[in-house]
Amino acid sequence: MAAVPKLSPDIPRALDRVIHDARRGLVHDLIGDEDLIAHLKEDPGRLKALMADSYKPKRPMHVAVPKTSLTVRPTLRVDLAERALVQVLVETFAVATLGDLPDWVCGWRFTQSPQSPDDLADNNDEWKRYNTLLQTYEENGPRFVLKTDIANFFHHVPLSTLRDSLQIPSPVVKKTLLKFLETWSPAGVGLPQPMLASALLANAYLRPLDAVLSSHEAVRWMDDVTVFCLSRSEAVGALVRIQDVLRRLNLGINRAKTSLTPPHRIDFSPPGFRLTASAWDAVEDPTELSAYPPIPPWDEVIRSDEVDRRVFGVYTRRLPHDPPDPFADQIVSSLDRLPHVADHASRYLRDAPNQGRILRGVQDFLAGPDNQFVWQEYRLATLFWHAPSLPARSLSFALKRAMDGNVFVPTRGVYLRALAKHGTADHVATIEEMAAHEDHPAMLRCLMIAAAESGRVPWRRVKNIAGPEPRFTLLADYLKRRQCRVPDLSF
Repeated sequence: MAAVPKLSPDIPRALDRVIHDARRGLVHDLIGDEDLIAHLKEDPGRLKALMADSYKPKRPMHVAVPKTSLTVRPTLRVDLAERALVQVLVETFAVATLGDLPDWVCGWRFTQSPQSPDDLADNNDEWKRYNTLLQTYEENGPRFVLKTDIANFFHHVPLSTLRDSLQIPSPVVKKTLLKFLETWSPAGVGLPQPMLASALLANAYLRPLDAVLSSHEAVRWMDDVTVFCLSRSEAVGALVRIQDVLRRLNLGINRAKTSLTPPHRIDFSPPGFRLTASAWDAVEDPTELSAYPPIPPWDEVIRSDEVDRRVFGVYTRRLPHDPPDPFADQIVSSLDRLPHVADHASRYLRDAPNQGRILRGVQDFLAGPDNQFVWQEYRLATLFWHAPSLPARSLSFALKRAMDGNVFVPTRGVYLRALAKHGTADHVATIEEMAAHEDHPAMLRCLMIAAAESGRVPWRRVKNIAGPEPRFTLLADYLKRRQCRVPDLSF
């Protein structure tokens, strides 16, 4: 095997970036990967073992996450250690590759004149800068504005073309990086989302597009492109050159999202609802942000056929929980239209009064024909764990879903934790019996965690659930140190 190169100036810092990135992800481990995180933080150099030629990357979990009521975004949940290694590999060349991106390229980039991978730009600041650039160019008086984006960009990046385009000094880094990417995308096409490393690679891949855009007043936010032109012929010429360079990159424009219009037909006001939760929470009253669009009334938001995710998030962070709680009732009665905001909805509902009524409504929805999105049930299932207690009807429902092999594995794990927390000795016995007949690694992890959370299964029996496989041994040792007390369900 070739010598393993120095991976990163600071592997622990790279690991911290990945942990932060993963915790903002769409699908979470039942205990936040705390066992693996503790293991890696004890000795971050353990990541180098994943670079061995004999190491075979794990297959990721596929999740289709609703973006709106009508579309979904294919995503992958990648093993955290492998995700960390890929981030470290990318950081060995990212600064040299992306450190000089044009100023008008915003998001998932480094600050000006970066010295190390720690100099990543803050995406909240980048979003504000992006909107400022749009407004500045609009004020320069263009006659036409070309807006386009790349069709299914992340999922259409060909790995062979990416490999040839990246300037990676170390052959070992290049070979190992491609081994992981090709395992995660066996067809040889696509970068896994959502991952910081993928976003950095994607920005690097679009350098030829930036070369074309540099002759215009343009702004790019990843695959979203806006070009400000003084004439129609300039705009048409820009579109032709954009299509030509994308064709060479084996990509294409999204025709449905491509337009050429006079600037007065475009609203360049900053979309205030794209501010993060922390940014909104720093403002006492969002209506004070006069530069942003006014927040529509709650009734208008909840009745919309396509509920705006950011507006809904603002409301559910600020709505009062005054009994009786009409907001919770409206959310429960509208769940068929809210798959893409299930995270916001579940966090609000878990703190609402009258949990019994809420659980009945949620349970009826999940048992009915409108329960179509795995992401939505995964989030709503957390209500069963967070409830102060579960009545027999809810326990029976949670047990049925936990035992159903057609249910999304992470969701089954949430139901198992609810049964362990609220169930009877018979439910705990069922968890142990399920473990005796289970061979799916992810389910065995869920069963180990649930058995530990019940407080009724000795550590040795918990350890025996999954056998000697190293990842399970790591979890067993973690549970032993914590005397089988697991962290709260935090998502």
